[in-house]
Amino acid sequence: MALLGVSFLAKAQQHKVSITRVYDEPKKNFWNVGICLAGIDVQNKTSGGLYYMVHGRFTLARFMTFSANVSMDFSKISGNNNLISTSKIYEHLDPYSHLEARASMHFSDKISELKSKIKLGSAASNGGTTKYSVEYSTKVRNVYALTASLNLMNHVGGQIDDSTSDKRVMVLTTNNGQDAGFKGNAYLNQKNLVLGAGIHFGKYTHFKGTFISGPTGKKTRRVKKSVEGNIEVLLGLAMSMGDKAYWENPNTKLVEEFDIKSVEKKRIGGRISMDYGKNKIGFFQHFEMGYRPGLSAPNTQSKWLNQGYINFGLGFGF
Repeated sequence: MALLGVSFLAKAQQHKVSITRVYDEPKKNFWNVGICLAGIDVQNKTSGGLYYMVHGRFTLARFMTFSANVSMDFSKISGNNNLISTSKIYEHLDPYSHLEARASMHFSDKISELKSKIKLGSAASNGGTTKYSVEYSTKVRNVYALTASLNLMNHVGGQIDDSTSDKRVMVLTTNNGQDAGFKGNAYLNQKNLVLGAGIHFGKYTHFKGTFISGPTGKKTRRVKKSVEGNIEVLLGLAMSMGDKAYWENPNTKLVEEFDIKSVEKKRIGGRISMDYGKNKIGFFQHFEMGYRPGLSAPNTQSKWLNQGYINFGLGFGF
C-alpha cells in the first residue's frame, strides 16, 4: 500500500486528500460479464427492435482474449409474443437472435496510466451542499490484438415496397410454380453463418483506494473499467433464406405465402462494436453498427432492413 497526498479544487477552496492505495493491478481484471436488460437493433422486426443480451469476456495471461455475446428477441424472455405490437407478417417469421464467439490474439499488451475522476461525496458548505471529487491516475492495461469471430445471425429480410422491379432481390412463385411477380414488402427469414476478422482493443483498470479529506472524511473507492472494441470485415460463409416468403395483401390485409425461387445475396460486410463495463456491479453498455452479409439491399430503405444496422443496449455488469 502507498500513502500519497494530492490536491483538488472545489468551489475555489483547495483541500488536501490523503490516498492509501489498497491495490492497483489491472491484470487482475481478466474477466467481466455484462447483461443488457433493454437494447434495440433496427433489424429486429419481430419484437419492435427490442432485445436482451448477455456478454462475457475472459483474458488468458498475455496471449489471448475470449468473448461471447448472446442476443435474443425480447419476446423470448417475456414469454409473450404480443408484448410489442408488430405487423401480422412477423408472426410467420422466426424471432431475432445473434450468437457470437470471439478469439483475439494479442500483439501488444502494455501498462500505462489513466486519469479518472473519483467522486468523494457531498458536504455542507456556506449554507449549501458541495460535491467533491479528485482526479487520480491509476494503472491501465492496454491490449491490441488480431481478432476473429464466428456469428450465427437470424433476422428478417425483405423487398421494400418502393423498390422497382429492376431492383428485385427475390423471385417468388405461387403454389403451382408460376411467377408471382414483384411483391413489395415481402419478407423472409435470414439465417446466416458469418466469419469476422479484424482488430481488437481492450482497456482494463482494477484499483481500490482509501481517500481522506477534511470535508468528506474517509471514503473507499474502486475504479474498475472494462472497455473492448472491434473493427471487422464480415464474410458470409453459409447463408440461408429459407424456402418461403410472406406478403401482406394490401387489399385483403391477409398474409399470403409464396415459394422462393431465387434471391440476391451479398456476402461481404463490416462492423465496429464496443462493450463497456464499469465497477464490480455497475453500468454496462453495448454498441454496434455496420453492414451484415445477407439479402441484397438495392435501395436506401432496404439497407436498414437487410444489411445496414445499428445496435445499442444498456444494462449492468460485474
